[in-house]
Amino acid sequence: MQFKSANDISQQWIKFLVYGHSGVGKTVLAATMPNVLLISAEAGTLSLKTSNLAKIYGDSVEYNPDVPIIEVRTIDELLNVGKWLATSDEAKQFESVALDSISEIAEIYLRDNLKRSPDPRQAYGKMAQEVMGVIEAFKRLPKHIYFAAKVDRYKDGITGMQLNGPGFPGQQLSGDVPHQFDYVFKLDIGQNPETKENYRYLLTQPDNQNKAKSRGGSIDVMEYPHLGMIINKIHNS
Repeated sequence: MQFKSANDISQQWIKFLVYGHSGVGKTVLAATMPNVLLISAEAGTLSLKTSNLAKIYGDSVEYNPDVPIIEVRTIDELLNVGKWLATSDEAKQFESVALDSISEIAEIYLRDNLKRSPDPRQAYGKMAQEVMGVIEAFKRLPKHIYFAAKVDRYKDGITGMQLNGPGFPGQQLSGDVPHQFDYVFKLDIGQNPETKENYRYLLTQPDNQNKAKSRGGSIDVMEYPHLGMIINKIHNS
């Protein structure tokens, strides 16, 4: 029987779930991943224009100034993209895949099913099953994965406190989805107390208001919002 030391285990492909309010920059975050393909389910990719990216990042860090985008509107379309990524030689050029957003995909699927299902509970259950199937399919890809999610408020089952977390229709996915990712961050905006200037940051550990987690001690509680830099930090730890 061969044993492996925990110190020898490395994470080649990193899987991120990042949630945040609308307009905070979740879409822009995709441009910070290496050789990324963005799968967009939301009509909000104008923020990826080269002029806007240059305004945000300037010359200080590397980013992708021209992110290729595939638009999807259904879970079936999304799964077809996943199959293409898994089997196509053309898709080998992409080291990373971003989805904006998994929350929108869940909402679209639920709306369609509520029209057809006589039992709303059945529609919610089917939606949760399909969304988890999407996550499992993309987690198996030999690529870095970034799923964006909306934000919602939940009551913590242990403490009873109201917390911010990834937002989905219904209650089941809000608890199940974060467990599928090693890294769950909140993208947020802070303010420098001296200059009063706003800045964006990734919260990587939970606090008394927000859900977050990081499996591995190599990243700081607050990180600069650049997933490529975080990937390098994890790999070099």
